[in-house]
Amino acid sequence: MKQITLFRYIKAWLLACFMCLASFSAFAVHDGSFQLEGNAVDNGAAAEPDDWETLYDDLINGTNNGNDDVFSFVSENADISIFGGGNKDIHDVSDWSWGDGSVPDKSDIRDAFAAAYNENGDLTVYFGADRFANAGDTFLGFWFFVEEVGIIDDPQDPDFGQFSGNHTSATFSNGKYSNGDVLVLVNFPQANNAVPLIQVLVWDETCPKAASNNPGPLDCAARNLRLIEGQSGAGAICGGPGADLACAVSNDENGPNDPTDSPWPYTSKDGFVNQFPYETFFEGGINITELVGGNGCFASFMAETRSSSSFTAQLKDFITGAFPLCGFEVDKFCEADINGDDTEVTVSFAGNIDNTGVASLSIDLTDTAPGGVAVFDAFCIDTGGDGCDGGDTAITNTGTAGEPTVVVPGGTVVRYEGHYTVANPDLSDLNFTDTVTAEAYSTTGGGALIDTKQAIADCFAANPTIDVTKNCTAALINNDTYQATLSGTVENTGNVLLSSVDLADVATDGSGITPNNFVAWYESVAVNGIQDAGEASLTLGSGTMAIGDLVAYTGSLTKTDDTNHSDTITASADYLVDNVVDDSTSDTASVLTCGLAPLRDLTIVKECGTQADPDGVALIAHQGALAVEVTNLITVTNSGDTSDHEDLNVLLSDTLAETVMKVSGPAGMSCTNAGCSGRLDVGETLVIKTTYLPDASLGPIVEQGTATFTNTATAAYSGVLTQGDPEDKSDSATCELCN
Repeated sequence: MKQITLFRYIKAWLLACFMCLASFSAFAVHDGSFQLEGNAVDNGAAAEPDDWETLYDDLINGTNNGNDDVFSFVSENADISIFGGGNKDIHDVSDWSWGDGSVPDKSDIRDAFAAAYNENGDLTVYFGADRFANAGDTFLGFWFFVEEVGIIDDPQDPDFGQFSGNHTSATFSNGKYSNGDVLVLVNFPQANNAVPLIQVLVWDETCPKAASNNPGPLDCAARNLRLIEGQSGAGAICGGPGADLACAVSNDENGPNDPTDSPWPYTSKDGFVNQFPYETFFEGGINITELVGGNGCFASFMAETRSSSSFTAQLKDFITGAFPLCGFEVDKFCEADINGDDTEVTVSFAGNIDNTGVASLSIDLTDTAPGGVAVFDAFCIDTGGDGCDGGDTAITNTGTAGEPTVVVPGGTVVRYEGHYTVANPDLSDLNFTDTVTAEAYSTTGGGALIDTKQAIADCFAANPTIDVTKNCTAALINNDTYQATLSGTVENTGNVLLSSVDLADVATDGSGITPNNFVAWYESVAVNGIQDAGEASLTLGSGTMAIGDLVAYTGSLTKTDDTNHSDTITASADYLVDNVVDDSTSDTASVLTCGLAPLRDLTIVKECGTQADPDGVALIAHQGALAVEVTNLITVTNSGDTSDHEDLNVLLSDTLAETVMKVSGPAGMSCTNAGCSGRLDVGETLVIKTTYLPDASLGPIVEQGTATFTNTATAAYSGVLTQGDPEDKSDSATCELCN
């Protein structure tokens, strides 16, 4: 349906004055804020009321020269949408149908328009339409609907070709039939002696049929239609002798408006461009407050052509559009959070009730929640855009927390907030859907139901879990360095994408030493702790993990002063919901201790003499006397295996040595007459030569005959890593004189 619909509001002033049931005096529509003289052109006088040109120019140019409260203009540029066969005004909207096709040129509506005004407390509605050709009688109808009425034009919709919305039945209140749909019939027959006719009716489902062949005011005119008032002849024409609470007028043949200019693009069948030939332009007005009553809380309107003036005439062409004296929209969004032990989900929902009309509406809300009862927590005019808080205007809930009622002023958006909980959720499906239902009622008269709308929110409880494992192996490197190799896996065990995946390892032994060379990769080929061909690397700190991804990692650290390391490894990540970072998650592996006990082995051999003096005992002149001197060779070796033995710190001493001389050995061993000390690596050997003069208590040697001399060398040693209390090994040598 190629319709172009335009509308605007000028004021959202509606405080009850506009909707009053009583007024100070009956206000004739042609004496009001609008020109009803059979043309659409504003005469340009500043003191004169509006005309369709005024409102259309405001709409197109964004100006505000008119005094209207609502203006709607709908254009159909081709013979496309028409009523289905057999459709009548006595049928409910849901029973109407439409389709593409054509109607007689005289029944082809090209544009339809409506405006609403507050005139001294009375709601006055002005309406109009233009048609393609003037060759034939004109039978027009103008519906004003409480609900939003339109067509279902989505070919995928099973109700395609039908109308959306329903009629709202009028109610009797304060002596008038009010708060329902209103139909204005405008008939301009062209036959000799034919007279114009205007009739105002309301949709009333208590009417089973016509009361008579000639119904009067407040009689049932046909099934579902009750006649409020009718005027014929001159009394139906605006400016005529009638009470003028409802009237219509056309640009008569041979009158001052034959033809008359069109403010909007228009071409007639007989070639008039932007001009209306006679009886192709129609306009009228109705004082809703005085004639019908109620609050006139309309949401949409329709212009239609009919086959005759009968109340049960078949419907031909139509144009429908918004007329938001009353109207609203509701939306909803939500977020779900699961608690730490996965036993309860809290769904927080919020949304907006947008009163798109000018009339205040009373809104009843309910929310269906899976597994729990929804509670509405707050209502406000959210001026800060950050939810209901202390800086916003609170809206009073006159209902309950479960079934609230709030009044939403015209042109105002009210935010609602609420929540519900779901116990013991299904962790395999943490998607939650619930529906808020909003019923809008008028705030005056009988409080008629305006419309019911629903909004559905789908939200997802992110359950971000990450699982990290940790292994540690220790090894001796170069016989003097402790190396801990840390390895394990990180798994995305939750239901959301993880980003910025990282690892942190904090020493718990006080060393402060942590690995700085972690590498990680996706274990996609084989879960074996080895980065196989085809397994992509993960960049820690920026990489992502999809749901179910398993990442392996490895890293190492070294020490030269200890053979133990205990630490805690933490895997952390941000998690994404709808590709937006929502929060972070982490997991900590058990604290593990990596201990290493290297082997230590040392040999010491003490021998008498040297190669030049195998006995090692000789007589020498000492301080003018003959004395005995004993010479020893001491050999100390770090005899450990090169792969699992430790380099040693060695302290070598001899019980009697008076002189000590290093014969050979590593630079790390240094000697004085007191002994030798230093580092002896695996496989290294220290050889020293010692001498001493035996104690004088041995007596004169010549009296002893053959003499022996014994002393002991001791090597105390500890590992360069393990340190601690040293071990020691000793060897003694007995050297003989005169053997």
